[in-house]
Amino acid sequence: MKSVDFNKIEKILENFCNKTILVFGDLMIDEFIFTDVKRISPEAPVPVAEVKSKLYKLGGASNVANNIVALGGKAYLCGVTGNDGFGRLFVEEADNLNINSDMVIKDNSRPTTVKTRILAHNQQIARIDNEKRNFINKDICSKIIDNIQKNIDKFDGVIFSDYAKGVMEESVVRKLINIFKDKKIPTACDPKVNNINLIKGIDYIKPNIREAGILAGLEIETEKQLFDIGYRLQKELECKALIITRGSEGITIFSDDKDFTVPTVAKKVYDVTGAGDTTIAAFMMSLLAGGSLRECTIVANTAAGIVVGEVGTAVTNIIQIKKYLTEILEEK
Repeated sequence: MKSVDFNKIEKILENFCNKTILVFGDLMIDEFIFTDVKRISPEAPVPVAEVKSKLYKLGGASNVANNIVALGGKAYLCGVTGNDGFGRLFVEEADNLNINSDMVIKDNSRPTTVKTRILAHNQQIARIDNEKRNFINKDICSKIIDNIQKNIDKFDGVIFSDYAKGVMEESVVRKLINIFKDKKIPTACDPKVNNINLIKGIDYIKPNIREAGILAGLEIETEKQLFDIGYRLQKELECKALIITRGSEGITIFSDDKDFTVPTVAKKVYDVTGAGDTTIAAFMMSLLAGGSLRECTIVANTAAGIVVGEVGTAVTNIIQIKKYLTEILEEK
């Protein structure tokens, strides 16, 4: 990593304390059902999975909030759950993680999004998704705007976290972007859409390389295509910086006719689940803590390098980031 000032990075990490970020987006629960399979069903050629235990974790946008809290910040969630048992469980789990869920709205017209993974002998054998992906209705849209406006002075920054489950309704997103701009509150987004107009004007936009191709309407296969598309998207999206995550190739930033790449620092990769959530959370925390664009990217890249070395959705903290970055620099 070019010209890393570890002392400056350390100060940025220490300034994470008490930064407050609103996370707006699609909320969900990840359910893990651990089973034992010893026989095949007499009804059909399928395994009979005997339930041994269950585990519940917050997923989607809520995992971004979990990363913020783990990094020492404060997180507010705004989104939608169903008015059901899983919706109540969601609030309980958020409270347990010290994530503020006061702005989470219960919608009687849809279930809480739940992704159920059935595992047997440490292998996933099935996944069941219970969800509705239609856009939220006008009444819910109005409640979201009202809730955020009432609490807006509490937020140092905002992250839009889109999992294409219907909460990122265009009229809501456009209105929120204008509200945050008026208040000079920095915004960031991890997009899952191919609608450029939806996220245009958000300050920092972080697609992975596949998502960048979707936004541009062209698959990215070469380095030249990456840079042509990166510059074009940064202008079309009217963002301060386009942050393209490239897996083993690191992170490339496009901003004001300039670009730079921070190479990956992952020592091992077991599971990339949730790495994007960690990246956007660490980037925004670093920005609010006074980091430059390059410094924010270095911290985000280091945080992501840590979590991909863990199995399943993971988070990291400033102590681990300091230790990991020190080890990387000593190896150079």
